[in-house]
Amino acid sequence: MFADFNTMVEELGGIETMKNDFVSNVSHEIRNPLAAIKNYATMMRDMDMDKAQREECVRTIISASERLNALVTNTSNSTNSKARPSSPRPSTTT
Repeated sequence: MFADFNTMVEELGGIETMKNDFVSNVSHEIRNPLAAIKNYATMMRDMDMDKAQREECVRTIISASERLNALVTNTSNSTNSKARPSSPRPSTTT
């Protein structure tokens, strides 16, 4: 019984480590497009730009927001698919 308990504790520790790594990675991936959006929007506000420069900033902001949206969608889909209980399998015993 103690061996089973110790095994369970070890597995839970591994799951906690995986969860922390996942959150850390997702946080990093979210920060990159957010930084681009903020920096380019700040440039547009603070700098005198011609139309071509402004359009380039807008394209970068749109691209970063699309990457951020894809990341959130993929993370949500991944989390939801893992949270769903698996369908019961037919019993092979008679």
